[in-house]
Amino acid sequence: KQWPANGDWRAWSFGGGRLRIQVVDAGGLVNLNTANSELLKALLTAAGVDPQDQDRLADAIQDWRDPDDRSLPHGAESSDYRAAGRPGPKNAPFESVEELGEVLGMTQALYERIADVGTVFSYHSGVNPELAPARLLQALGLDERTVADYLEARASAVADGLPLPPPPLQSGDGQSFFSPSRTNVYHIAVTAETESGTSVTIKAVIDGRSVATERNPRVLAWRAGG
Repeated sequence: KQWPANGDWRAWSFGGGRLRIQVVDAGGLVNLNTANSELLKALLTAAGVDPQDQDRLADAIQDWRDPDDRSLPHGAESSDYRAAGRPGPKNAPFESVEELGEVLGMTQALYERIADVGTVFSYHSGVNPELAPARLLQALGLDERTVADYLEARASAVADGLPLPPPPLQSGDGQSFFSPSRTNVYHIAVTAETESGTSVTIKAVIDGRSVATERNPRVLAWRAGG
């Protein structure tokens, strides 16, 4: 049975422990290298950034990845990083989501909230709503109740082996952000918790194309933590 790559968590309990697994197609996440200013602001909304700080961070992200040293209106280029005693900007595309933590103005707490809805492995500028996690759908214009109903319908369709229902998009609800594209790259998170409550989480990005041609799938990124 095909595993749904839409960010829904699946859980198993055994021997007093618990295992939770999430798989997300990179097409359901925000590409840090191709997202425009408005989509980056939506990403920051999903991370809980105050509206007054969104312009500054969105511009700083774009200044990090663009090839020139001309600062956007609210951004940060070489002189700003030097003044802050920091290296940067890279002036080249992000090679990993972790690089986001080096952007001027990005705190560790904010980075951790963004990391799970960002990617560098999608080649599309939009987000596929059929694959997007709940909080990203809300940031792109859908209200909490609508998202909850859609996720329930999406999960039911997967369980019954039926086609996914179309997302309930109204006119203007982030339409310019959405894309029907899928990828062969998957962000996977696995959390194991013991009966005593100790837990560990491993996150990996896998190239799905390698599964059919290689003995072991190609790992594009790997991160483990408590």
